[in-house]
Amino acid sequence: MYELTHLNIRKGEAFDYPACLDLYHEAFPSNERHPDEVILQRIKSGESFLYVAETKNQFAGFALLHDLTVVPFILLDYLAVHKDLRCQGYGSELLRFVREKCRKADTSLLVEAEDPDFGDNRDERLRRIHFYQRNGGRMIPKINYLLPPLDQTFPTEMKLMAFKNDNQVELKKEQLFALVTALYKQLYKRGFEDVFFQLILQSINAAYDTN
Repeated sequence: MYELTHLNIRKGEAFDYPACLDLYHEAFPSNERHPDEVILQRIKSGESFLYVAETKNQFAGFALLHDLTVVPFILLDYLAVHKDLRCQGYGSELLRFVREKCRKADTSLLVEAEDPDFGDNRDERLRRIHFYQRNGGRMIPKINYLLPPLDQTFPTEMKLMAFKNDNQVELKKEQLFALVTALYKQLYKRGFEDVFFQLILQSINAAYDTN
């Protein structure tokens, strides 16, 4: 168990799944949520790693990590804090915990964060971006990233953010291609012909062609 001033953070167990799934549904819109059975299958198979935060024996939140394996990044797939415990620093403590996990694994943490230039919840999106920036996250440039719709409705414009010790988050063109390929194939089961995949690759090509 990893103990902090406010939180105890431990590996999630089967008895944690109901509370985590309830918070998962409360914290994330349907077009950004994988089906519950997909999440649970990935945890049970070892593709994803669930960590649960508690304070005073009360469920406080969770973080779900996914190792992209073919690129040097671990995705913070989801991080959420119970609604009654938000704005008390628990999210930052949980984020520091997963960053340390990445450091020990000699890899970098990656986050998909909603782009504040889109959507009708600009203030909320900005708060999330600032949260990650305060905790060391930096936006990866030269890419217009789209989260494909996970409920078959509409995609979400996102910023990719990385947490690296040297803060050098700009990637080479081929590295960006490899990263997007890993995300789309491993997480979203979408191939090269996918329209959103193609739009992202076009944005990368355009960014590098103008330099």
